[in-house]
Amino acid sequence: MPNYFELFDLAVHYSIEEADLKKRFFKLSRAVHPDFHIQDSDAAQSDMLEQSSALNKAYTTLKDPELRLDYILALKEIVVPGEKLQLPSAFLMEMMELNETLEEAEESADETRLKVHLEQITQLENAFTAKLTNGLHEINNSAVEATLGAELKLIYYQRKYLLRIKQKLDTFASR
Repeated sequence: MPNYFELFDLAVHYSIEEADLKKRFFKLSRAVHPDFHIQDSDAAQSDMLEQSSALNKAYTTLKDPELRLDYILALKEIVVPGEKLQLPSAFLMEMMELNETLEEAEESADETRLKVHLEQITQLENAFTAKLTNGLHEINNSAVEATLGAELKLIYYQRKYLLRIKQKLDTFASR
């Protein structure tokens, strides 16, 4: 997996300054953009096109907090793309209860209840995000410990599950 942080000469960190990232992107983009290499050979132009495409992908990933989080966890080999994790039954029960209350609120078209549930979900999401970013900070300051990696993986998948519920709620609310 290419290291997008190295490409931009940045430390692997969840919190990055977007203005700095953008400035670095434009500087690198000028160096590899195909329009600046029209006099080069076809092979060199093709190479610049590939480099420009890779740079755009790296920039898109790092500028988006969700994609950046996914990328860092994959880069640190905490989460493997496509992997499935069995979530704890207590968490799944809690989510089942939340889904049931959301369905009841949807059926009754009670927007006040839906807003309350959306706020609860947002609070849970924020708590999961804070745990992940704090854990990533710890990892950056030391070697990845198996227990911390496993804990972050669990939190990551719980957060993903919660985001699917939130997405469902947002879809209902926009009707």
